[in-house]
Amino acid sequence: MWYTIYRNTAKAEGKQMKDKISYQNTDITLKILEEAYSSDNILIKAFGITGKPKLIPTTFPQMTLDEIRADNILLLEDGTYFILEYESNPTVKDYFKYLRYIERLAERVYDDTGKIPKIQLGVVYTGNVQKVNNIFDVGLFKIEIKQVYLNKYNEAEVYNRIKYKIENKIQLTDTEKIKFN
Repeated sequence: MWYTIYRNTAKAEGKQMKDKISYQNTDITLKILEEAYSSDNILIKAFGITGKPKLIPTTFPQMTLDEIRADNILLLEDGTYFILEYESNPTVKDYFKYLRYIERLAERVYDDTGKIPKIQLGVVYTGNVQKVNNIFDVGLFKIEIKQVYLNKYNEAEVYNRIKYKIENKIQLTDTEKIKFN
């Protein structure tokens, strides 16, 4: 019966269908029933969703051959990974970039260790950036970003302190190196 429903649905949509049943036949069947009976579906109601939800496409086509690179990834002493980014012209699209970094780092660590990593994200804002929302909330989860604004530091004071250390061959701290950039 389920095969017949799937086959008839495929024909109604003008799609060719081979006479073989998919190994994911239960998944396919539930998706077809969901589409056919979305307003009365007991599965939707089981999640507490009311009203008449609109079905949207479930495919996310994307062909990418990319090598994305975070500015820095640090492994902290407690085993937490810290993604450190620098932004001078922040946009909302940066949050999606951060999501890709987090997803790829988490998967890489999981593939290497079998453990789900703890990940934090910090952004150093350069230039005249005054305030950026540090929460990216999509409902299911949210990302909280730790932030540093370099424009909050007194540039002349920082410059003079760093200049003094360089002239006197005193080693700069990591924070001073960042401020100097």
